[in-house]
Amino acid sequence: SYVLLNSSGPQIKVFDEVKERTSFMSLIAIDKLVRSKRKTIALVVEKDATLTVRAPFRVSLRYLQDLVTRKESWIIAKKESVQ
Repeated sequence: SYVLLNSSGPQIKVFDEVKERTSFMSLIAIDKLVRSKRKTIALVVEKDATLTVRAPFRVSLRYLQDLVTRKESWIIAKKESVQ
């Protein structure tokens, strides 16, 4: 399921259950997935060391998980630096 964050502006959907569906593919799990009308993908390590992925609606979940797997060393380094 998802939550519509801003109904008056651009459409943004937040997927919280992604962690359960994708954690088996990589050591790094996507904690929060935000889909919106954008053209690029952003990987954000928050201050609490959670991983937020911002992506366009058209990008598949499999592609996003593959990207997280490829960027795993960068994500681990960022998570260690914020803790």
